[in-house]
Formats: sequence, C-alpha cells, structure tokens
Amino acid sequence: MRIDILGVGFDNLTMTEAVTRGCELLAGEGAHYVVTPNPEIVETCRADAEAMAAVNGADLVLPDGIGVIYGAKLLGTPLKSRVPGIEFGTAMLAHCAETGKKVFLFGAKPG
Repeated sequence: MRIDILGVGFDNLTMTEAVTRGCELLAGEGAHYVVTPNPEIVETCRADAEAMAAVNGADLVLPDGIGVIYGAKLLGTPLKSRVPGIEFGTAMLAHCAETGKKVFLFGAKPG
C-alpha cells in the first residue's frame, strides 16, 4: 500500500521488505524501475507533472531521506522506515551477483 506524501505515493516497506519486493520484480517478466525520492525530489514532483508521473509510475517508490520520514509522520501517515537508494541498490546488486542476473544502470553524470 502506498502512502501519499504531497502527491508522491511511497511504498510503506522496511529495507528487508523492499529487497524482497525487488527480488520478486526481478523474477517476473518485463522491465521495472525503482525510484528513491528525497524531499528535494518530492518538491520537484510538486512543480513538474511529468516528474510526478514518472515517480508515481515506478514499480517501487522508496523513501530516501529522513525529511520524507519526518514529513510523513507530521502528516499523520508514518512510513515504516527510510530505505536509502544506495543501500537498496547494494542489496539488489548482491542478489543479482548471487543469482546470475544481469543489471542495466541508466543515468549518471559524466566522469
């Protein structure tokens, strides 16, 4: 179930639950994507409908940023925990290495 924080729907998962869900996505068919919005990304989404659609269209929307966690609590819809993208990514890469899955990473700054 997603929790709405200023228009962005966050999956209410612990790190363990997020990794389990990520592994389920990998086992399924088709392409999937995960986003890990912090407060700045939430603000960008509020100002940009295309960004909002892209974030809310993700298979997993994980709260990366303590500001998101505090905001959710202040709005009366607390999230289970912060799920930092770097930690989620590391766990997923480890799973892929163990199971022989291929990984495609898209986007970065030059250098």
